[in-house]
Amino acid sequence: MECSNCGSKDFNEILPGILECKVCKKIVQAKVEVKIEKKEFEDSFEDGNTFMDHAGISKKWEICEKGITLEKDKNRWVAALICHTPDEPESRYIRLSWFRKSFYEHAGMVKVYSADELVNIMTALVKIDASFDDNFNWIGKFDPKSAKDIELPSLKKKGAAYICPNPKCGRTMHKVNNGRYYECEQCGEVIILEDGNPIFDLPSSSLSLNFSTNFPINYYLPEAGITIKWLMGEWKAIVVINDPDNPEKRFLRFYWWTRDLQDYMQGGMRMDSGRALVWEPKKGAMSPNIYNKEVMRRMVKALTKCKEELGW
Repeated sequence: MECSNCGSKDFNEILPGILECKVCKKIVQAKVEVKIEKKEFEDSFEDGNTFMDHAGISKKWEICEKGITLEKDKNRWVAALICHTPDEPESRYIRLSWFRKSFYEHAGMVKVYSADELVNIMTALVKIDASFDDNFNWIGKFDPKSAKDIELPSLKKKGAAYICPNPKCGRTMHKVNNGRYYECEQCGEVIILEDGNPIFDLPSSSLSLNFSTNFPINYYLPEAGITIKWLMGEWKAIVVINDPDNPEKRFLRFYWWTRDLQDYMQGGMRMDSGRALVWEPKKGAMSPNIYNKEVMRRMVKALTKCKEELGW
């Protein structure tokens, strides 16, 4: 650097960062080059104790064996973990986890128990990556709003009765509880009728993984999303959404809904003015917003490693 007063390049350091010109004695502050280190996340497993000791995981309910960090700063920590329950070490599953604040308390999670559902998650993330730009603006080949409903296969009937949708069964099902639902005596498969419309489990491997917009989201507005699991009482989806107060800002969230079917199947009357079959957010499964598509891409790589580790 040069002295702005006399042009000399000779200085004495008085204090760290404070210099004195040897010629004219002018005091100047040195220009400090600040190097910002970019955090690089390795696609390798960390020991599970790292997450058990420093993140909000209850040892009473589950044990983390290993995990891969996807995103971490002073405000939150996102990771893909392999866990099992304390009393069943062989019951291994994947837990996508979100922890918040500097002490990383539990903020949300999505648990994955099957290879079919895991493949759906990875496929959905890849499709979202290809169909949205880096700001999550739609660039796909068709308008997802033209496909508002999940594509449910039609059930076969024999007279007034349904044929069991289980591909390994196919027996005739029988009415139960005054026709409130049908049950297969052979495999136990159930079809619930709501206002005459059948509700039944769909195998994760048979989902279309097409974009749709008909999600029970209360506050945010869904741009488009993909259902990754659909059972009578459980629904999971990955959805690009926006805030109604800021519709130009879009981001990604995982959603996990459940509904209680027992009262509807067993009771003679619906509870709460017909709300017995309403989808409700699963407790503890809230997902923070994902704004960076690089986190999505790291998630796909991490889930691929988890799949290989579990032998799914």
